[in-house]
This record gives sequence, C-alpha cells and structure tokens, in this order.
Amino acid sequence: MRTSIAAFSVFVLALITPTRSDAIFHIAHISEVMSGITADPNVGFVEIRMDFAFQNAVGNTRLTAFSCD
Repeated sequence: MRTSIAAFSVFVLALITPTRSDAIFHIAHISEVMSGITADPNVGFVEIRMDFAFQNAVGNTRLTAFSCD
C-alpha cells in the first residue's frame, strides 16, 4: 500500500512539474503599422521584424482585429 502511494505521488509530481518549452517566434518587434490609405479602411499591414534567425513560423498568416463595441 505504501509503495503504491509513493508511486502515485511520483507520477502526479511528474505531471505537474513544469518542463522547458521552446518558442519559435518570440524574439520579434512590430516595426511598422498602416491602417487605411486614401480613405480606404480595408487596406492595411503590420510589419513584424524577426530579430533572431530561423523564426519563420509566422509567414503567410492573418492578423485579425476586432472592435469591442
């Protein structure tokens, strides 16, 4: 009985112990933002500057913004 409680405790402890996680696009800065041109609010862009090599997992993605109203 005592060994099963110890084994269960080790198992639970292994589950809740934080592990290392690697991010693939965490070193970046927003360098430019444009919202609308010549009264057309549908045109816009956000330029993200990746400051570390091999951070290409965000290419060809969509950035969506919402109005809180």
